[in-house]
Amino acid sequence: MFATVTIQKTYLEAYDQLEVALCEPLDLELEKADLEVFRPKFKSQHKPQNKHRTNADDDYRDVLYNYDPHKSTTESESEDDHEKKHYFQPPLQTQRNAFVRNTLLNFKIRSGTGISRLGIMGCGEMSLERGLSECLGSLAAMQVYSVDIERESLSVGQQLLEKHLTQNADLIASETGLPVLMRSFLGDILQPDHRFANMDAIVSMEVVEHIPLEDAKKFTDNVLGVLMPRIFIFSTPNHEYNKVGG
Repeated sequence: MFATVTIQKTYLEAYDQLEVALCEPLDLELEKADLEVFRPKFKSQHKPQNKHRTNADDDYRDVLYNYDPHKSTTESESEDDHEKKHYFQPPLQTQRNAFVRNTLLNFKIRSGTGISRLGIMGCGEMSLERGLSECLGSLAAMQVYSVDIERESLSVGQQLLEKHLTQNADLIASETGLPVLMRSFLGDILQPDHRFANMDAIVSMEVVEHIPLEDAKKFTDNVLGVLMPRIFIFSTPNHEYNKVGG
């Protein structure tokens, strides 16, 4: 009986927060960025040159890394090794998203409590939000808040997330869980933001390498000293793939 009452109360809280959020005026409504201009590689994904190819990763590879599937091995080997691009399979972003998902699920199991409030700082085009959308029920998530300082990137992310949620609606609906409030904000991760305080988890993927060292320290101090989530997950490229880091 106690467990049943607790679950019902949690559902009511989740629906109440959604109702309140829908009644609140938007802080800012971004102008929609043009996906075709901002991310031209989508053209390759949607209209592959070779109709017999079915793997979208191949199209990403061609555009991102100048890969020519018709080029002979001899030609490839003759290129300067330092000029060669690295291609990862699965794509690095997919691997990062999987790492975050598994880390959060393991943390939930170890701690015995759900990831009710999740913050994503430096969300960019919201790849992580899309990657986690199908396991939010398993995390017991009720709120997912995202923030980025780039208007165009955030607008693209909002559009891609909406498209992903629509295309995978049946799969996501089959995931037993609470109603989830997903919100995105235009903002500076270096500045304390009360909306991200007391999060169960804050995630920041491939962000700190884009800001000066002093600001990176300010960011971590902000997260760990002010916002104080139960767990903080962040990543940065290995030094061998980061010429700036050395």
